[in-house]
Amino acid sequence: SDAEVIDLLNKLLVIQEINVSTEKSIETIEKLGFSFEKINYTNAGSETKNFVCEYIYSNKPYTSVEEVKKAYETANMLNVLNNTRFDNMQSKLGEYASGLGIINDAVYKSYINSSKKTAINEDIVTALKNKAAVSVAELLSVIDIAVKDNPTKENSGSGSGSGGGGGSSTIYAPSDSLATAPVMEGVGKFADIGGVAWAKDAIYTMADKGIIAGDGTGNFKPDSPVKREEFVKMLVMATGIYNHDAKCTLSDVKTDAWYYSYVASAYNSNVVYGTDEDVFGIGSNITRQDMAVMCYRIAKNANRLNKVREWIGFADEENISDYAKEAVNALYEAGSINGIGDNLFDPNGTATRAQAAVIIYNLFVK
Repeated sequence: SDAEVIDLLNKLLVIQEINVSTEKSIETIEKLGFSFEKINYTNAGSETKNFVCEYIYSNKPYTSVEEVKKAYETANMLNVLNNTRFDNMQSKLGEYASGLGIINDAVYKSYINSSKKTAINEDIVTALKNKAAVSVAELLSVIDIAVKDNPTKENSGSGSGSGGGGGSSTIYAPSDSLATAPVMEGVGKFADIGGVAWAKDAIYTMADKGIIAGDGTGNFKPDSPVKREEFVKMLVMATGIYNHDAKCTLSDVKTDAWYYSYVASAYNSNVVYGTDEDVFGIGSNITRQDMAVMCYRIAKNANRLNKVREWIGFADEENISDYAKEAVNALYEAGSINGIGDNLFDPNGTATRAQAAVIIYNLFVK
């Protein structure tokens, strides 16, 4: 019909606009009336619009409406994956594999066949948060690196190894680790945080962002201790200083361990130095004063230490090590850290999961 011909001609004119100009590209794409997962492009958020628009323009020229629509759908799938939590990554990759054209790709198949999905998904999300994939090739590269960094036992090529661990091939943290356990759906249903109401907002917000997690049974274990490497990983994930290629020379930070790239990232950013010359202290519970020092080093460089109250001192401040006094003072004045009651700071006491969540939330997430 005449109406159909006119509609087709209008769409072809829009395609021509996309091919030659970016000045009105968002408005131009809106004219095509595309939708993705029931959300019309016109109603999408500005960040989504910009990402999709840039992807479409960067992949020109187009000769048909179908080509533009395919680019639009690919851009949206990439955008979703760039913002997916690691507990949803496997399902989203499976949902989009065909549409992205990677269903038969060797990299995607190695991902599907891996037994280390939790660690791999986490690495994928961390990498995409640091640098969004703007093409299918970049996404495949991220997946490939994550799979190779988390080899299954039969492909690890490292044998039983030496130096403890009983020959285990696992290279990611235990499932009850604060920093590495899978994020659960319905994070607002932790059953055991009634006694830490002061930490509730921090725990729920950071769990929703995939920075911390429960134990997989519906509990958060707020009073359990945090290992030094676990806290570093939380800090790195929350502050965006992760660098997959970072190197670390601390003797007890093993290159094939789940925590290596996180500790190395913090080490290269001068956030951690170790507990004794070249030793980081892997496996040790982090103390309250060391937790403060690590946070202070990042917060100071990021200008996130706004003074909101005066230092009044703690009854046990003489027990705070010299290297930690400035950090404890600054974080207290910034309202980011408090004592444990009775005007005590307990600098050498073990930091709990709830305390770790609150200090990171107050400084970098809130």
